[in-house]
Order: sequence, then structure tokens, then C-alpha cells
Amino acid sequence: MSGHSRAHSRPDFLRHVGRTLIGILIYFIPIVWAAATLFALIWVIYTSLKTNPEIFADIWALPKGLALQNYVKAWKVSHIGSFFFNSLLVSVPAVLLTAFLASLAAYTLGRYEARWNRPIYYLFLVGMMIPVHLTLIPLFVAANSLHLGDNLPGLVIIFTAFMTPFSIFVLTSFFRSLPGELADAALLDGCDEFGLFWRIMAPMASPGIITVSLFNFFWVWNEYILTLIMITSPEKRTLPLGIYNLAVASTFTVDWGALFAGLTLLMVPTLIIFVVLERRIVSGITVGALK
Repeated sequence: MSGHSRAHSRPDFLRHVGRTLIGILIYFIPIVWAAATLFALIWVIYTSLKTNPEIFADIWALPKGLALQNYVKAWKVSHIGSFFFNSLLVSVPAVLLTAFLASLAAYTLGRYEARWNRPIYYLFLVGMMIPVHLTLIPLFVAANSLHLGDNLPGLVIIFTAFMTPFSIFVLTSFFRSLPGELADAALLDGCDEFGLFWRIMAPMASPGIITVSLFNFFWVWNEYILTLIMITSPEKRTLPLGIYNLAVASTFTVDWGALFAGLTLLMVPTLIIFVVLERRIVSGITVGALK
């Protein structure tokens, strides 16, 4: 009996050890990733408060004082302020326009069972599979022929076109899961289709719309390669292009404090939005996963 019980206990012990190791890996990898990311953010922020001699003396040491002149220099002298507002002028309209258009399309695809709904939905999915880098040359030629090159409104249209397929893919499941009884009751009360969408269905799908809009904003705010191809005038550069220009200038002027200050200004909006709306992001992702 004892030998038989030992034979059964050994596989149980091995399974227990295996589950324990898998559990450790499941938690260990995200913790290490989060710690490395958090350390990089903190390092960039406190390095932006150091003078150039302090940076060259010890790159890892804490600042001896608050070198706020780095931010003044980055904002005014390096024109980060104008690049910052250019990014706002591109990101906010592009995200709002994408949210409106994608919500309308997702509402139609998710609520109505038309003949062409499924092919159109798959066509949007195909748009998600096309890498951005493969479209750079034809996009540049088409944008210039349509007079959309080297201007911020044209960049808004281009970003909207790239973000719409992903937004429709996510939002269709939200609208498809909404109760149809409310829509039928609203139509019986005399509400038209657009009023039904605007007053009832869109507010009910707001967790998904907000989550998708936040992800779109993060992408547009940090996007570099498309903006580099489309924008050629220095005064129309967005913040990522301005930071790169500052990095190139810092190579020759050795103004690393202003460079780190510019990087901090690039990260601040996304960090504030994520901290303030963290619960909405998590709840939107959770609801989308369940639906």
C-alpha cells in the first residue's frame, strides 16, 4: 500500500511543482516588465531635472537641484511648445472623427442583418492586416495629388483612415451585444434612427468608445513614421518629430537636459490620461473581452 501511494504521490507532486512554476512565471514576467518600464519613466523624468555636468558626471545619480531651465529651453528655444500644440491639433480631431465614424459603422454592422454587412466587416479586417510601412510610398503620392501633403488637416484624414478599421473591429461587438428591446421601444416612441444611435446606443457603448479612443490617441500622439513622410515644413512638425529634431541638435550642442525635458513633455499627456482614466480603460477592455 505504501509503495502504491508513493507511486501516486510522485506524479501529483510533479504536477504541483509544474503549476507552481507556471504561476511564478505568469506573475514574474509582467512584474519585471512593469518594473523596467516604471524605472525607465522615472529615470527620464529625474534626468530632465539635471544639468549637463550632472548628467555627464553620473547618468544614474539623482539631481542635486531642479534644473527647470531645461523645460524652458525645450519649450521656447527648441520650439517644443509649437510642436506640442501641433500634436494636439492632429490628435484630438483625428480621435474624435474616428470615434464618430467608427461608431456609426459599427452600430450599423452590429445591429442590422443586411446582405453586405459581413463582407464589409471582413473588408475592414483586411484593412487592419495591411502594414503601415507598405503604404508609405503610394500614400505619399496619393496625398500630394489630393493636396493633403504637408498640412495638418491632411494628416488628420490619414490618421483617421488608419484608425477606423481597428475601431470598427472593436466597437462592432459592443453594439452587437446591446439589448434590442431598448431600440425597439425607442423606435415605437417616435425616435428616428440617428436619434436612437446618438441618444441611446452610443451612450450605452461608451465604455468601448472611450477605450478605443484612448488607444487611438496614444498611437497618434506617439506616431512618427507617417508624420515624417507627410510633413516636410519645420513649423508643422508634431511632437515626435520635434523631439527627434531636438535629439539631433543635442548631438552637436550637448544639451541633453533639454532633450530629456522634451521626452518628459512627450510622455506627460499620455501618463495623465492613463492615470486618470485607468479604471475606464480596464473596464472597457474587460467588457469588450466578455462580449
